[in-house]
Amino acid sequence: MKLALVLFTALSLLACKGDPGPTTVLSGDITGKVYVFDPSQRLVNDRSGVQVSLDQGSLKTATVYDGSWKLSGVPAGIHTLLFFKTGYFTVKQFNLQFVGGGTFYSGDIGLQTIPGVTVAHLYSTQPDSNDVVYFSGTLNAPDSIFHWVSVIIDTLPISSSPTISYLFYLEGCVAPDSTNFSFGNKFDDYLRSDYHLKHNTTVYARAYALPVAGFSDNYNPSTGKAEIYDSEVSLSNMVTFIIH
Repeated sequence: MKLALVLFTALSLLACKGDPGPTTVLSGDITGKVYVFDPSQRLVNDRSGVQVSLDQGSLKTATVYDGSWKLSGVPAGIHTLLFFKTGYFTVKQFNLQFVGGGTFYSGDIGLQTIPGVTVAHLYSTQPDSNDVVYFSGTLNAPDSIFHWVSVIIDTLPISSSPTISYLFYLEGCVAPDSTNFSFGNKFDDYLRSDYHLKHNTTVYARAYALPVAGFSDNYNPSTGKAEIYDSEVSLSNMVTFIIH
């Protein structure tokens, strides 16, 4: 009789406790603002139509006239936001930590125009006695505005699709109405140590044109490389040289 009473009491306690069920994940809203710039780095008045998507499209929205946007019903977690508009460099925000249960302002994003000019030819020298590498080349056509040229560098051949990824970049400028550029860069101890450029490392370089602002890439912490996602970006030929 005593044993039956103990069993009855234990079963009663379990029944009172009940099944806690699945843990509820809080959700909320993420908002932000996008600033869109023309090739001369002037702010575009109508900043609508920028596509904003969460985690490769699980949630989507678009900016309104002033560039503001809102994603509703976002679950708590670590997310990636993508900002896309045809004719502009795509931007990603990585590792966005969202706790849910309210509204979170993710900050301001700037979209730069993809230039109509491209880098037609890229040339490089081998490092000289001071470890300086010289780059030169031409655009496919002159333009009436100032442009930057970004020479992107990696220890692997640089592919143009689907994602352009590389270790770092070096920049030179092209004056208005000109097609030529030339500049040098020293591969000092900082570059060697930061990007693991050991003695006799072969590196690969390609180039593309940038607007006045000179910004386009996104740093992806999961790969440790900078990335460009736009099929409209035209890369130059690839050149190689050896780091001493």
